[in-house]
Amino acid sequence: MSVALTFVSGHYFGLRALTGILESAEYSRGQLELSLLLSLDFAKEPTTVGFHDFSDIAAQHKIPHKIITSVKHDTTCQLIRKANPDFLLVIGLSELVPSPILDIPRMAKGSDQRHSTAHGCIGMHPTLLPRGRGRASIPWAIIKGLDHTGVTVFLLEEEADSGGIVLQESIHISPSETATSLFAKCATTHQLLGRSLAAILASRSLTWAEQDASQVTAWPKRKPQDGLIRFDESVHAIDRLVRALAAPYPGAFFYYEGRRIAVNEVEVLLDTSEAPSGSIVAVSPSGMPTIAGPDGAIRCITLGNECGDVRFTVGVRLND
Repeated sequence: MSVALTFVSGHYFGLRALTGILESAEYSRGQLELSLLLSLDFAKEPTTVGFHDFSDIAAQHKIPHKIITSVKHDTTCQLIRKANPDFLLVIGLSELVPSPILDIPRMAKGSDQRHSTAHGCIGMHPTLLPRGRGRASIPWAIIKGLDHTGVTVFLLEEEADSGGIVLQESIHISPSETATSLFAKCATTHQLLGRSLAAILASRSLTWAEQDASQVTAWPKRKPQDGLIRFDESVHAIDRLVRALAAPYPGAFFYYEGRRIAVNEVEVLLDTSEAPSGSIVAVSPSGMPTIAGPDGAIRCITLGNECGDVRFTVGVRLND
């Protein structure tokens, strides 16, 4: 008998994980069945970085598909209960899954354990848990100057990102890594782990290792206003911030004469200047400013498209 999966997502990472499952040999042989696919309503797109529509993949593979606005609604719980999954997969959803939903596979199998080799609830998180629980995993990895991160397959519990570790895959972060390139690496890794997870679920051989509580770190949610460049920070920290907030994230920015200026790419200059931090010390022939910092300067390479008519003046101090 095939193993029944219910899949919940609203994110591109979820799409790639699902793609990995659907392209697996186990799915092709009919060992796995997608009994239900739940994805987020388009109303969530403006507030969901990486939002993705699942209609096409559901239609292509003839997967029963429903749109939801929240995993916490009673109707969502009813849909999952009716699907009667052996395994519930919730990947790329920025909500904590409530206990009544987490207990659906357990109750359906008549077990007193939420997770076993043959049933349970599974998520993926783009860090190497137990490090980096929480939000904004890709920006934080770059802002913190890490040289590697990863994606973890783990068991879902009420506390965010706290369950046992099923699989992990490490990802190298290059010195010039941007959120755009790291997002792509994480997406590819979700797909690879989806294929690996398919084999585990199809054989009902789920195992895990508990997280080491002494190694837990948590990264807080970031807000768009956190992208303000503070020129009293080191020039390397500014460079990391700009790279960390590249697309699909909101972007780093500064204020020039009251106008918000988005910054897409910068170059670090280590030559020191006596100009106060945040002051424009040069403007290139193409109109790009160079800005003094406490330990060097930042030369802007590209700014947001909306900044094309801005004319920068040497000596003006930014964010004033």
